[in-house]
Amino acid sequence: YLNLNDNHIGNEGLKYLFSSLKTNNSLKTLYLNWNKFDMDAIEFVKDALLMNKSLKNLYLNNNILSDKGAIIMSQLLSVENNLETLSMSFCNIANKGTRHLCEALKKNDTLKYQSLNRMRK
Repeated sequence: YLNLNDNHIGNEGLKYLFSSLKTNNSLKTLYLNWNKFDMDAIEFVKDALLMNKSLKNLYLNNNILSDKGAIIMSQLLSVENNLETLSMSFCNIANKGTRHLCEALKKNDTLKYQSLNRMRK
């Protein structure tokens, strides 16, 4: 596993990290909590995970994903992927993003754990 919690990699760092994960075949768990990236960078995450077949656990807590980031992640969850754990707590996601994630879960048969603690109202 790779723990990059609280490294403040931001959007640019996330872009480089996930471009390399497109072809990585060994990483199973990635912690990216408190890294100061926002919803604009989540598109890189989605694109890479559509290609990556090894990552099973992804922790994105305490980043500013908002509804837009949740909607992008719901697009990933709607198609075949290997994620078993997705944690997006304290990410400023409100009802709209939550609804999209719940709809995506109806089509997903791999996710076993999703955390969305402390949602925005």
